[in-house]
Amino acid sequence: MEEMSSAVRMLGWSPEPAAQLLDRARAGVPLADLRGDFVVAQDRLRDGRPETTIATSLLSCRPYYWTRRAHGSGIVHGASVFDVARRAGRPWRWNDEAVRTLALIRHLVDDQTLHADVRRVPAGCVLEARDGAVTLTQHDALTPVLADDSGTDEDAITALLEVTAELPDAPLVALTAGLDSRALLAALMHLGRRPAVWTAGPPESTDVRVARAIAADLGLEHHTTALDPGDWLRHAPGITHRTGGAYPAGDWHSRFLFAGAAAQGFPVVVKGANGELARSFYADAGVAARVADHAPDRLARVRLAITVRRGRAAYDRLPSFLDPARGGDDAAWLPERLAARCAIPARPLDRLDHFYATQRVRHFVGMGVRLSDAELPVAAPFLDARWTLAAARLPRRRKLGGALHRATIARLAPRLLEHPHAGEAHLQATPPRGGWLHRDHSVGTSPFAQVLADSEVQERIRRSPHLDRFAGAEERDDIVDRADRVAMELLLTLDAAAEQAATPEGAQPAAIITTPASAAATPTA
Repeated sequence: MEEMSSAVRMLGWSPEPAAQLLDRARAGVPLADLRGDFVVAQDRLRDGRPETTIATSLLSCRPYYWTRRAHGSGIVHGASVFDVARRAGRPWRWNDEAVRTLALIRHLVDDQTLHADVRRVPAGCVLEARDGAVTLTQHDALTPVLADDSGTDEDAITALLEVTAELPDAPLVALTAGLDSRALLAALMHLGRRPAVWTAGPPESTDVRVARAIAADLGLEHHTTALDPGDWLRHAPGITHRTGGAYPAGDWHSRFLFAGAAAQGFPVVVKGANGELARSFYADAGVAARVADHAPDRLARVRLAITVRRGRAAYDRLPSFLDPARGGDDAAWLPERLAARCAIPARPLDRLDHFYATQRVRHFVGMGVRLSDAELPVAAPFLDARWTLAAARLPRRRKLGGALHRATIARLAPRLLEHPHAGEAHLQATPPRGGWLHRDHSVGTSPFAQVLADSEVQERIRRSPHLDRFAGAEERDDIVDRADRVAMELLLTLDAAAEQAATPEGAQPAAIITTPASAAATPTA
């Protein structure tokens, strides 16, 4: 047998070499046994015939796409929807259902993209294309364990230590005031590491104030970077290129969180993506959640309907989305469609956890990781299958109030409990009674309100020819005049996507511009 192969390409992070990951996936090794969060792909000729293999990890949060060639045989694949469509010879064709889904819940679902003919490669799968045929073999390791309830804190902590022990030396930790990053820092400290930490935001933000205090207490090198509202439009092409246009503009600051970090020589930044799998993302409501977990199956539908309703304000002001000729009022049936994705043999909150991991993490959290990758490679230990499956097995009471994270910190680095968290003067080792009722008075990090107030951004929303498809000029004037933040964010997102779709060669991601206001290059102790 004659064989010619291209190099194996990997998007994401794993302690295993890319070629080894792909060889093991081809050999039928369960994808849940492969470490990290990644997509690996290879094109090769076998006996003179082209063959493509793509393998993805358990959650595979980095977006990766494929489509069939418009003319000829074979597939085209890659990390950009726009590049894949162009190389496949497919003119831009909007996926109206995906656009409406983005409007309603701020992320896509399943294998949707904004292009009607381009699909996202699923998680936990091996895709093989040969002789004009495409086969997808998926490995669902998450569903069976969500209803298990046999997991323990010890299992999850052990898994976390295993994953963090495999990180390169001298990692950078993205430290905020939250539980996820503090648990990751605790694991590294327990292993004898003293990582530098990095925080984005203005000096008065809660994240910067808490992270600065933690770094000073532990004697860790602390970097900060300010977020410049001007970066939103400057970097819109590169951001959209990386996210397929399916990441809301209000969250584009993920692109600038680590501006200047690469110049500091750090090999990888450690982020807490997916930590909320162990924190009941959709229903972290103490005793009320535990009672609701034994409610009828309808609960999952009701909770997702609430999620949809939050996006309805923007949706209602974009009449073309409601045109019956183009699918009708999706808001009426979308909750049912979303709930169908939760139809696993488990209790209601387990079903919502499944939706969180397989939909929100992949299509929203993952886009943020993809943007952060632009400046420095991201390693997210909570995305590794070992921790994900250990956390999924936990009984519900250990997923409420941050119970697992608190126990992790208390055991591995109890000194981290001495700093405040979300209304607590210091982080408690166990969830405080009624803590879910406390109001969070945190000062945010993102200057997105300033972005929407910028005259250039407002003029772009009013006059962009790319937006005529979604709302008329008078409607857009009204949205801007009323400072309707939800609708303005959606229109800014769609404008950037439409502009990228209309650009013949696409836009490669722009370089980070570190503004004078940034203190990224100045470590503080």
